[in-house]
Amino acid sequence: MYGISIYSIIALVLAAIVAVIGATQLAGPRFVTAAYNGWDYPKRVRVITGLLDIIAAPMLAAPAIRGWGLALTAILIFGSVVTFLSHQQYRLTIPAIGLMAALIPATVSVQRPGLGRSL
Repeated sequence: MYGISIYSIIALVLAAIVAVIGATQLAGPRFVTAAYNGWDYPKRVRVITGLLDIIAAPMLAAPAIRGWGLALTAILIFGSVVTFLSHQQYRLTIPAIGLMAALIPATVSVQRPGLGRSL
């Protein structure tokens, strides 16, 4: 398919999902702000998390820095899973764990020294 692998497609889909998550965090709709308020997190936590998601998304999309994007995204997703579990919101962990699992095949598309391009 035009020289792009399934692993790169997974990374690009993850980038889009992370961008939507970040935009949602920054927009702060009622359900998001209610969750953060219920967890006693200050507003800046939501904003910083949203900004980090927005930063991670293009990093996931760019093959040259995809490894850094995967690392940042893994930290963000892990943090969300821990937050959901600690607040007993078990159903919310399912999609987050799914995103975390999708990071695994996306790592195959990371550029490696000497190869010159992603797989």
